[in-house]
Amino acid sequence: MNDKVSRIEKARAQLDQAVIEVRAGEMPRIVVEAQAALLAGRAGIYQRSGQLVRIVELDTATEQGGVKRAAGSIVITPVAQEYLTCALAACARFERYDGRVKKTRTIDPPPAVSATLLALVGRWKFPVLTGIVTAPTLRPDGSLLDRPGYDAATGLFGQFDPADFPTIRPKPSRESALAALALLKDLFSECAFTGGPDSTYASAAIAATLTAAVRRALPIAPAFGVTAPKASCGKSTIAKAISQVCSGYEPAVKSPPDSETEFRKFMLGLLMAGDLCLVIDNLDAPVKSAAFCAVLTSSTYSDRILGVNAAVTVRTATTWLLTGNGLQFVGDLTTRALLIEIAQQLERPEEREYKRDLPAYIAEHRGELLAAALTIPLAYLAAGEPRNKARLRAFESGTGSFAGRCCGSASPTRSPPRPSCAGAIRNAKRSWAYCMRGTPPSVMSPPPLRAPRPRPRGSSRNPDPASTTRCARWLARRTKQSTRANSAAT
Repeated sequence: MNDKVSRIEKARAQLDQAVIEVRAGEMPRIVVEAQAALLAGRAGIYQRSGQLVRIVELDTATEQGGVKRAAGSIVITPVAQEYLTCALAACARFERYDGRVKKTRTIDPPPAVSATLLALVGRWKFPVLTGIVTAPTLRPDGSLLDRPGYDAATGLFGQFDPADFPTIRPKPSRESALAALALLKDLFSECAFTGGPDSTYASAAIAATLTAAVRRALPIAPAFGVTAPKASCGKSTIAKAISQVCSGYEPAVKSPPDSETEFRKFMLGLLMAGDLCLVIDNLDAPVKSAAFCAVLTSSTYSDRILGVNAAVTVRTATTWLLTGNGLQFVGDLTTRALLIEIAQQLERPEEREYKRDLPAYIAEHRGELLAAALTIPLAYLAAGEPRNKARLRAFESGTGSFAGRCCGSASPTRSPPRPSCAGAIRNAKRSWAYCMRGTPPSVMSPPPLRAPRPRPRGSSRNPDPASTTRCARWLARRTKQSTRANSAAT
């Protein structure tokens, strides 16, 4: 009985298929008909940055090119010729006249058809895919996108079940925004932010969540750095929580690049994959990158694809999260990133016990948390987009000001500056091991650095040059003393 039903369904599918007759010398017609069959058959093929692409959900955790992605992650991948041939076979029936038997036979799609279709850049009729969303979000015009499937107005594909999320009001009141802010504050209530739960660092964590929730609607947005004095303080926990609320799975994670060239190489691939959140983990050096600055302040990014002599342009609608102990931004990045600083409350932070399992809590309450993350920017728009005095100059859209202006929370753009002792710290790392040879630890105890002096108005000098210079001179003296002591001992 089951075999009979299967044969009937197969026969019905063949009747619905388009029939494409393959004849020599008629490749243009065949390719046009093949593309029409793919569109009619809803093969799930789109065009993006000069490539044919499709949407893939990873069934297992993967690591490719140094990028780790969790199971369940949804990415955009280029369409291979073999996949396109298989899709053509599913959407159309290719026939060729066989002169030996004097009748038409069904054949597999010719490989030349799929190869030609892949090469017709600029002549495709496939819908343009700008990104993927796994939850309701906002369009660039401020309207609410809460239906799954392809949205022709934005080019976004929504892959979510509307039943998993509560009804979101398009014009919420300030009271609703305050309630949403309280819910997001509770989400990070066990995070030990420097300055407490009402500090600018706590506001930066909420701003990162709001940014990720509406990132596809923003042309540009700042990056967010999560820093702590030492390991196991909860940096990755915050980054993962932001991604889990807005995407439903853990973010893509990449180890720090060794050079600017390497950063450019992997950055294009990451943007092409369309991840909502990207984490550069365990940065141990001051962050300085001209290419990264360009990505953060431009709606598109262009570069050449590895192994292909062709350049592509891709949207930069991704939320960047950077983690590291003593993380510092240098140069122009100081105005292109917000810092989330965690204080060290325990000598052994890895032994701290939390009251709740944060990933499990987010999985259970994701619909409410995502609705809260959208309620605040919707309330901001409903209030007439009040201008925020404390905003990052590099960004005209006040992505970091939703919480502050709508709900009275501390503005994340008012984070206090951190003293830059990067050079002295690097020298200390090099000198420390050498100085410690045969030297009692008490002799090598460093003197406390003074608090940074306020920079005079109009001055471009280091806020506290004496602090860095004093540390460097102290290291030089100790190095000479240790060298003499080691020489005398030998």
